[in-house]
Amino acid sequence: MSQVRRTLTDGRMFVAALPMSLVIRRALRRHRDLRELLAIVDAKAIRRPPRRWWGELSRAPVVVGWCFRLADRSCIGRSLTAYALLRRQGLKPSFVSGVASVSPRGTGLDGHAWVELDGTPLDPSDREVVSRFREILRHPERG
Repeated sequence: MSQVRRTLTDGRMFVAALPMSLVIRRALRRHRDLRELLAIVDAKAIRRPPRRWWGELSRAPVVVGWCFRLADRSCIGRSLTAYALLRRQGLKPSFVSGVASVSPRGTGLDGHAWVELDGTPLDPSDREVVSRFREILRHPERG
């Protein structure tokens, strides 16, 4: 894909992702139950017909990251936005959250959230990291 075309498709994706990221940020402040929030995202995605996809799926984490670059680097916000963006396209991603021990004695925990498509983390940088985390939430659950 040419650089000009990639810039245009990234721009279209950004125009869709930015308002979605603002809604997700606001919803994260109001809703403390992540499962409830994911159910709301799913319900809204089902009510709207899928839109035409803009470009490469692998670019979605990059573009969503731009939406959070200045205000919030939260993996939960980024992952929820990417999940919502993909659901709105008619795709079936999974939102996954996990914890990992950060000390040899297991006294400290680290959390992380990511989005998977067909069982593979969407963001290439997550592919290396997620093996450290024990999954505590997957939405939708594997059937």
